[in-house]
Amino acid sequence: MNLIIHNAWKLDFNLSLSSFESNIRATRNLIDFALAGPYSSTMRFLFTSSVASAQSWNQEKGLYPEEVVTDAGVAVGGGYGEGKYVAERVCLYSCALRDVIPNRHDEAPRQERVASVFPQDRSD
Repeated sequence: MNLIIHNAWKLDFNLSLSSFESNIRATRNLIDFALAGPYSSTMRFLFTSSVASAQSWNQEKGLYPEEVVTDAGVAVGGGYGEGKYVAERVCLYSCALRDVIPNRHDEAPRQERVASVFPQDRSD
């Protein structure tokens, strides 16, 4: 196995961030699982996020950028989007630990964002 697609997430826009702790923890557990396997050097981990992770983006600034936005304020407004934002950061932290470059793909429908975590080397 060299590909994990993580698109399982509790869908409820009425819950707080703390209600999504188990989803965030599961994201980290899947990443750890991917890194522990015999094919970790070629492993790809795709996390399906959501535009809700940018629910407070100031549209006067234009379109939401494709680059990673580190201002957590863009996610404030509801636990679902906040949880997705935190899980994106877990993915990015895992990239930093492995010294790989994260990829963001916009090939998914606009309501979903796909963050590819592994394995693009920085040397490429």
